[in-house]
Amino acid sequence: MHSPWGLIDQICEKKGWTLDYVLESISWTNIQMMAADKIQLVKSSEIVHKVSKENIKQHRERYNG
Repeated sequence: MHSPWGLIDQICEKKGWTLDYVLESISWTNIQMMAADKIQLVKSSEIVHKVSKENIKQHRERYNG
């Protein structure tokens, strides 16, 4: 898990806010919600495709050559 200071530093860098502004003006709850709601990108190579038993032969031919 990230330390609270690392999380605050990431938010300061991304938003262009100063450390004083974050510590004095934004509640810890809102900082945690910002971290939980951040967008995370997934590479297409990491996506797992589910295949039915009927289509397994076609799937193997398509992806394994």
